[in-house]
Amino acid sequence: MNWNSWRDLIAMGGHGLYVWGSLGMVLAVIAAEQIALAARRRAAIRAIQARHPDRRQHGATATKETA
Repeated sequence: MNWNSWRDLIAMGGHGLYVWGSLGMVLAVIAAEQIALAARRRAAIRAIQARHPDRRQHGATATKETA
């Protein structure tokens, strides 16, 4: 489909509201999923740390201290 102007592109042949509304909804769901994923990750890390308070993670690897 060819558009002669930005207005034609946005209108999408009369289907612009559906097209751009759908795109907006997809982007909103992806953003919400990323936020929820980050929250679940933080909760899982806190749960693991609560179960093993003697272990601390330093950088990318966890080390076990020896006496």
